[in-house]
Amino acid sequence: MLLRCGLKNRCFNSLNSEGRAPAIRIREVHPEDGWACLSGLLAFAIYWLTLAPTLQVADAGEQIAAAHFMGISHPTGTPLYLLLMKFWELVFPFGTVAWRMNLLNALLSAVAIGILAHRIFRLSLHWGASRGRAVLLSLGLSLTLAYSQTFWYESVAASSYVLHYFLVILWFVLMSKVVVEKETQCLKYVALVTGLALANHILSSVLFVLMAWTLLSGVIRKEISLGNALACTLFLVPGLCLYLYIPIRASFDPVINWGHPDSLDRFLRYISRKEYFINTWVADGGDFLEVLLFHTKSFFAEVSPGLPILALALVVMALTTRWGRAATENRSFASAFHLALLGIALFILNEFLLSLHGSHLDLFLLKRYSAPGYIGLYFAFAVLIAWTLASCSRGAFLYLLAVAVAFIPVLSLVSNFEKNDRSKNTLLKSYVEQLLFHLPSGASLYAEGDNHIFPILY
Repeated sequence: MLLRCGLKNRCFNSLNSEGRAPAIRIREVHPEDGWACLSGLLAFAIYWLTLAPTLQVADAGEQIAAAHFMGISHPTGTPLYLLLMKFWELVFPFGTVAWRMNLLNALLSAVAIGILAHRIFRLSLHWGASRGRAVLLSLGLSLTLAYSQTFWYESVAASSYVLHYFLVILWFVLMSKVVVEKETQCLKYVALVTGLALANHILSSVLFVLMAWTLLSGVIRKEISLGNALACTLFLVPGLCLYLYIPIRASFDPVINWGHPDSLDRFLRYISRKEYFINTWVADGGDFLEVLLFHTKSFFAEVSPGLPILALALVVMALTTRWGRAATENRSFASAFHLALLGIALFILNEFLLSLHGSHLDLFLLKRYSAPGYIGLYFAFAVLIAWTLASCSRGAFLYLLAVAVAFIPVLSLVSNFEKNDRSKNTLLKSYVEQLLFHLPSGASLYAEGDNHIFPILY
């Protein structure tokens, strides 16, 4: 028996009863895979420097307190995030609870960036890039998202939105395996991630729509059978079962028990968010187009204008030059274009779903709700850049463009650092401490709006 080891795939043979040697494949390992870890570490280093030391604005106070007391937060409850926070609180018993939850979000974002960098690296190799160019693309494109405005801002303080971003990125990574490498067995993992995402945020419904469309189109094109498609949908169940936490835990009347959703009627009202629909801003198609245009322009500021401009310029060049037209004739262009359409579709559907119940504040000022759509647009442009620079030429000119891609996140880092540095932000904690300190003993405290109550709950 002969054993050969190396960086490339090898196999060893052992004779069976028929005299044949069955090959056992050893997983291919490349040192360049470590660049994905570097991307995640670089993201985490900046998040650590700008990490919020204590409680911050928005839902954090309520969600941290609800997780700590195993309670029920405001609709739709984000049961996955509450359970994850409680688990993290138990396994990482260092520092204040708020700081620990801020750190959890930084870790989630950094891991997501590492996963994304590894996928861009593999896609670039698949489309024909050299390892050096693939490394530059994976680092530059992944860190562009890591240092974008809203993604970075949310990553350094506790909120359920970062877990949503993490699952959206993981969804795209898995879907790219289905589209590019035709690994249809990954569809069950796409469904699993979709179910988990639904257990975290209602906006994940757009992932369900895109997953359903992918399964349906696969059945129509006979790429998968109807039975396999239906079997994939069963993988939604584990995530959806997490919603059982809400009525079960509500029946124990915990310290925080929003809406007391322990009966079927109250649970359905809680899940449907009926009380939030009274503030809906979008009234017709014109209003929706205004929202869509606003966030399309906002995206340019989010991830640096260099990314979409470079992507569009490269696509035009690929479609108008001789070597570019030759590259578009192969199947890789179809897969890259398919992924780009998925990203654009997620952006449009995210804004549409948000417009169904979002207030003016939700739609135009709180960009954390639109960040999943920004991730969709980012993924579309990143895929187009990676495909063009990987498959169209091996000339020095495209190497220079790949180096230019690596400088885009540097510009984002410099321009967004001051705004996203929350390392000295203790204003909310001081406000609540002073508020409670001056409150007479036995007094009743009335607050208008949930955002005034959330920090006090902590």
